[in-house]
Amino acid sequence: MINHYLEQEQEGRKLEALNAVEIELDKNTDIYGAGELDAMIGKQPDPKLSANRFYRQGDQDNIWQFYDQKYGIELETEF
Repeated sequence: MINHYLEQEQEGRKLEALNAVEIELDKNTDIYGAGELDAMIGKQPDPKLSANRFYRQGDQDNIWQFYDQKYGIELETEF
């Protein structure tokens, strides 16, 4: 009986941990998207979000994509 209770408790904790990871990933994806959007529309980077690496990565990725398209640069693929 005690083992069953402990198994249920452990399963509940696993689900809570997975949910917390999913929430964090969603938040980071949203921040990355904000950086991409700001670069896309030519907006100055948000000073509050600039310290976040996901925001900076989204901003920089979009800028590089713009110049790759503008100058016809094709990146090598690693396969």
